[in-house]
Amino acid sequence: MSGSEYTIMFVCTGNTCRSPMAEGVLKAMLHSEGIDAVKVISSGTGTLDGYPATANAVQVAAQGGIDISDHYSQAISKSLVEKSDLLLALAFNHYEFLISQFSDRIDDIFMLKAFPHDVASRELSIADPIGADIETYSKVYDEIKRELKRVLPDIIQRINEKQ
Repeated sequence: MSGSEYTIMFVCTGNTCRSPMAEGVLKAMLHSEGIDAVKVISSGTGTLDGYPATANAVQVAAQGGIDISDHYSQAISKSLVEKSDLLLALAFNHYEFLISQFSDRIDDIFMLKAFPHDVASRELSIADPIGADIETYSKVYDEIKRELKRVLPDIIQRINEKQ
């Protein structure tokens, strides 16, 4: 796990849609709470480093006041996982990947829609909007934002417990 700075990592497939939007939204929420000593990152289970966030993800985030235009994908790695205190999977397949590859971190891995509870199922997945229209991206962004508002108190509690 990370040093003194609390680190939260969102995980999706390509790290160009869902997880960058979640990263941007949570950064803004924490900042508005006056919590700046937290690192929020994202990665993908099926990507290579260096892909920009999709144009639709950038656009819907911007409509919500979030700038993810400088985001570039990064593949999940042992190093990123080791630096993270909390790992939030956007879909069930990401959760399964994390559990299978990083079983020693099982207590820190959750599905976003289940957090803070240790349950996981396909029904708790946030759909991948890749290749879809702007309305679909907007619905996914709204779903992510709604979930982050719901879990923000639990995230803050975990941050405070570490400090």
